[in-house]
Amino acid sequence: MKMTILTDKTIMHNTLKRYSVIALAAITLAACKTQPQTVKESADNFKARITQQNVDATMWFNTSAEAHYIFLQTYNYATERLNMAVTKSADGKPTAIIVDLDETVLDNSPYQLRRIVEGEGYSEGSWNEWVNSASAKALPGALEFALHCQNRGVEIFYISNRSEELLIPTLANLKNLGFPFADEDHVYLKVGDESDKSFRRERVESTYNVLLYLGDNLRDFREDFVERRADFGKDLTTQLSTEMFERYILFPNPMYGQWEVPYAAGDSEEEANKKASLIEQLSTEEGE
Repeated sequence: MKMTILTDKTIMHNTLKRYSVIALAAITLAACKTQPQTVKESADNFKARITQQNVDATMWFNTSAEAHYIFLQTYNYATERLNMAVTKSADGKPTAIIVDLDETVLDNSPYQLRRIVEGEGYSEGSWNEWVNSASAKALPGALEFALHCQNRGVEIFYISNRSEELLIPTLANLKNLGFPFADEDHVYLKVGDESDKSFRRERVESTYNVLLYLGDNLRDFREDFVERRADFGKDLTTQLSTEMFERYILFPNPMYGQWEVPYAAGDSEEEANKKASLIEQLSTEEGE
């Protein structure tokens, strides 16, 4: 059986493709305010409404005080966990942490908002243009945490599924923001189509005592989370919860991610249909 593995950027691509029907969503939502409710919502209206929710997720990430605070709170927790781990570390190896970049350290929601305004989805060209601008801002608390790591003698390795062709602007972006360890020895990007970060993590783990892993996707901790079709991956988080509570710091990303796998179909129309079917299935199960 052939299994399609979606990378973070592929999922972003699929998510942004849905934004092309925003105009339809706006019209539909406006009509809902003036027209009496029917017994059963039409399929077109339903698909438009769930598409609008993806726009709202991007707005939440970009503008809400809640998102701002969650990042501050999570990085504060990461600081506490780091301090505890440094105190306990005694195996003689130098210490390090492994950190994801996009939506963990760097905020790319302006890119997503721009594509929404333009009525376009993700494209490699537009993404490369955004990264080459080196204009992503640091997420709340990220820089302060990174500097704290440096002060505690803990090295930072940034492991991202950005293409290795984007290394120079990625380093420039990090340096412009003042992040430590923004060099080729500490930034590991994706080579070719290999989205599995395991090998890159192992490179660090072979030499360093890795105290913490930080990311917005559970795959940033372990590749096992690539598969979400069995209980959406929740069963695996339960199995690994003890280890994860100690070593993995997860950040919010409602815009895109591996969590979309159960209904991410690649085509916006097909994806909307799969999402609608899943929502109907889940709502039926909840009522049983």
